[in-house]
Amino acid sequence: AVGQGALSYLGAWLDAAGWDRAVDEICTRAGLRTARLPDGLRLREDGQTRTWINYTAAALHCEDGTVPGPGVLRVPL
Repeated sequence: AVGQGALSYLGAWLDAAGWDRAVDEICTRAGLRTARLPDGLRLREDGQTRTWINYTAAALHCEDGTVPGPGVLRVPL
């Protein structure tokens, strides 16, 4: 991996752990927060609300509580 400023070039095919490390590093350099989420759970923040979206049939746990499956959990920031 090489980069300059906001640009990064990755000249490799990585396994899942390698992709996680590469994305974490690139996001950290860009000042972005990352979070490891279970399959089917998505997270959105708009500055006023944190929205957890569960696309699975089972309830999933997150840092703000439990998201029913399928369902949404909204938390004011």
